[in-house]
Amino acid sequence: MWLFDMASPAHHTTALLLSFALPIVPQVRARRVRMSVDEEDASVHTAMLRPSYEGHVTVSRNVTSEQAPPAVLWRPGWVRTLNVALSDDPDRPLRDRVMAENQLNLNHLISLSHVVETGSYSKAAERLGLSQPEISQQIEELTQACGLPLVTKHGRTIAPTPLGQELARVGRRIRTESEHAAKIAADHRAGIGGRLTVGASLTAGAFLAPLALANLRRTHPALVVSLQIGYSGDIVEAVIDELADVGIIEVPVQRSELLVSPFYRDVLRCIVSADHPLAGRTVTAASLKDETLILRELGSGMREAVSAALGQAGLTFEHTIEIGSAEATRAAVGVGLGITWISALTQMEAKGLAVISISDLSIERAVSVIRRRDREPTPAARAFIEALEHAALDIGENQ
Repeated sequence: MWLFDMASPAHHTTALLLSFALPIVPQVRARRVRMSVDEEDASVHTAMLRPSYEGHVTVSRNVTSEQAPPAVLWRPGWVRTLNVALSDDPDRPLRDRVMAENQLNLNHLISLSHVVETGSYSKAAERLGLSQPEISQQIEELTQACGLPLVTKHGRTIAPTPLGQELARVGRRIRTESEHAAKIAADHRAGIGGRLTVGASLTAGAFLAPLALANLRRTHPALVVSLQIGYSGDIVEAVIDELADVGIIEVPVQRSELLVSPFYRDVLRCIVSADHPLAGRTVTAASLKDETLILRELGSGMREAVSAALGQAGLTFEHTIEIGSAEATRAAVGVGLGITWISALTQMEAKGLAVISISDLSIERAVSVIRRRDREPTPAARAFIEALEHAALDIGENQ
């Protein structure tokens, strides 16, 4: 932090604080620093810099000490450039300069992110609708502003330096923020329209989300919706990465980036084939230990819920079969391969299957809607969440 005591003959004294990074240099004697203002009628002030370097500051508008806040911070928006010569000899040419811009060119950061993603100037230019020389010039200007290389060439491939990699991530965030802003504007222009991306886990995406979308269509006919189905863990990452506006998941999650709102209690039912000796009966959990348990694949929310409940109950199965599809699992149970647990939502479609009531074991899970904590939901997202809650009420908590 460097302190300039700026005094004007016509105005009272005002303190100017600027923060910037400078390399460590030997102590030199105090020198005058010339402050110039763009306005034609602006006066020129001189100030003392400690430890002193000679240079100049250009201010983007005519700011007198009466207009500036007294003895506090010089507002960042007023400063355009700061060039400092690290020399104790006023007659020596400027050799080391430090340029402190308010901010780097945002479009250049976006271009850098595309260059890093594609590994090519030409591919980045194609993405952005620019020429390859334009992209090269933008990266060169950004490199000069940073004072360090941002990319290196390896044959025909462009690779980022450590700084380039970090700034490319910033560029991607700028792109995301820009798209988010455009989406908000579109939502407000369209009123009840706009665009919405929903991520939903397998069961919720097959049964709850369509009901909510049917309700939403009646009130928001112009809304364009993309419904993406996947594992709950993948939906969590999609919402965090802002690839989905909202998500519906069936597993517990604790992530600081997310707001998690349970809205539905899903009770899981143990099913067997319709001709199984236990079909339709009420039994204890221990009576099932000789059955073959059919489990969903790793990553499935259903498998996570069932495995956790069975583990807590101390119930183990000697024989298990893993099947990576809800439809194939029900078909396997239907032909007598074993038993499994399914959501009561899917039970409505089950053919040739029967339920076993277990007197001492109940398996259920909370279905939750998730969104980013640091984002206010768009009008379209709020409307969908409301429709989802209404759909849950229409179904009722299955028992």
